[in-house]
Amino acid sequence: MVRLTPRIVAIFLIEKTSSGSNFVFQWPPQPQVHFQDSHKSSEDVSIAMDILKIEDDDSQEFNGAADENHVLGYEKGFLANMLSPRPELCNQKFEMWVDGLTFLGCPVHVGPSGEWVKRKNPSKNVDDSSLIDPSGLKEDSTNSASANTPESKPNQYKSTSSMSLFHVVFVLNIPTASIYRPTINTLYESIVVKLVTGLKYEQAKRNYVENECKNIRKMTERYSNKKTPFDDFCQEIPVHSNLASILVTTYEALIHLHTAYLEINQSINITLLWPMTVSVSSLDKLELQERSPTILASQTIFNEEEPSLIEPFVAPYWSLLLLQDLESIMKRLPLSRNSLLASFITEARPTSTFTDIANSLGISLSECFLLAKHLIHWRKAIAIPPLLIRNTYVTSPTADLSKLKSDAGLFKRTFPSLPSLPTFLAILSFKPRPFGSIIPSKDHESTYMEMLAWLCRRNWVYEQNSYIYVCVTPQIKKKVKGDIESQSSEDQDSQLLEQLRHDDGRESLIIDPHSASLLEQKWIQAIAFEKSTELASLFLSVVKYFNGRYALQTIWIAEGLPRKSMRNVLNEYQHYLIRWFSW
Repeated sequence: MVRLTPRIVAIFLIEKTSSGSNFVFQWPPQPQVHFQDSHKSSEDVSIAMDILKIEDDDSQEFNGAADENHVLGYEKGFLANMLSPRPELCNQKFEMWVDGLTFLGCPVHVGPSGEWVKRKNPSKNVDDSSLIDPSGLKEDSTNSASANTPESKPNQYKSTSSMSLFHVVFVLNIPTASIYRPTINTLYESIVVKLVTGLKYEQAKRNYVENECKNIRKMTERYSNKKTPFDDFCQEIPVHSNLASILVTTYEALIHLHTAYLEINQSINITLLWPMTVSVSSLDKLELQERSPTILASQTIFNEEEPSLIEPFVAPYWSLLLLQDLESIMKRLPLSRNSLLASFITEARPTSTFTDIANSLGISLSECFLLAKHLIHWRKAIAIPPLLIRNTYVTSPTADLSKLKSDAGLFKRTFPSLPSLPTFLAILSFKPRPFGSIIPSKDHESTYMEMLAWLCRRNWVYEQNSYIYVCVTPQIKKKVKGDIESQSSEDQDSQLLEQLRHDDGRESLIIDPHSASLLEQKWIQAIAFEKSTELASLFLSVVKYFNGRYALQTIWIAEGLPRKSMRNVLNEYQHYLIRWFSW
């Protein structure tokens, strides 16, 4: 599975005024590009210029470090012109590929009537109380009050500025064609649109972007006159410019795959996050070698990328594992500690099911799931089967041993009364057994379960699950073949006979009983009725899960069966079942 990363090289800020296009700001000061096969293509540039219908005033290239007039080997004035498209190409996705680099953005152009945003119907009230804001954009109530008053003027969004366009450009280096389109779409939808929406709104209300651009250009001119080194004044500008600081924060968050918490003009709060799974159900060879930081868990639910078919059945019985300590999450919470979300985070434990949490808080399961999905979306938690002392937990093959020393120190500070982290990992690596067998006494149970959650959160251990395949023996095949051949020619199915002719009669596995062939269905029926009618009925109700993808604990919960009934099926049909263990 290929994991998408932003592949970002730099962020540019471009504006266009009555005097022309300006390259206002860049981050980082010295963008680094590593091409697999790098060469400049004047043909690519000329085609792009022709499409955008911009004049090539001075398109000379500069091969060297970035300075006041050059970046990425291009003259900044040329880039400003190239990245200032005509009005009909604005207010939509802008994507240009030149010399192995992709320039992605959403240029915003003032409307023909002088307005930056379309006015909304004042009679419609927007509900700001929703927990999850799809745009990630929320306005500070202290600054938005005037916008909702009766005195608000109809032309409050009309522009009085000389700026006609601004463009935040994300420069990307995507080396592989197979991930190009997914990377572009993800960055545009998750980052570009949300950021530009906030900037456009604030520009419309307070001329924010134009004022910031003026401020940055003045600072640049002042530092240039003082002959301040380029890298030094680039570092200084974000200290004095809110917009420059926002672009720096966004870039650093994308580089390090962190969450960007942005405050635009002390008015609008935006949270930007590059979508990325925190758990995986399978690994390829490369990921195993690279020690992927993701948690190994195949039975998670509420996964946005890989929805689970049995999620509606098991969700009430699953739990939430917070991926950070409680205090760290609460510090980032933009809500009161008395809010429902704060109470939910405090109550959520990986040993408690969603049903337990909902009952404790006095809320419905649907509300509980909504809160959980919010935390999962922002990579603060994952939904897993509850941690139980009867389950088996083993050391993860993707555990990063380079972090053992630092994590051992943190483990000792967190659990001072317990043996060391290496000791526990050695115990769990030796022979798989129920976790409760290593707990000294009942008094230690709560501490050991907290320790187990800590180990799971930091990808040191995973839960070992049992998976089942159906094995068809030669005896069953011989019996079914005899039954089919004993039927009259009128009752025989031609497709079934064809499948029978191609079978060699040797032992084989049924990979997916749910989509079994006609012959495989006959084998399953024959296996089922080797036992009593009651057991056969139970076997046939669960055999569709015996495809190596559903853990045993998931099966009996999804089917609403007592655990004892599931054990009876496994014991009685053990001759026809192959069990294997994994995460």
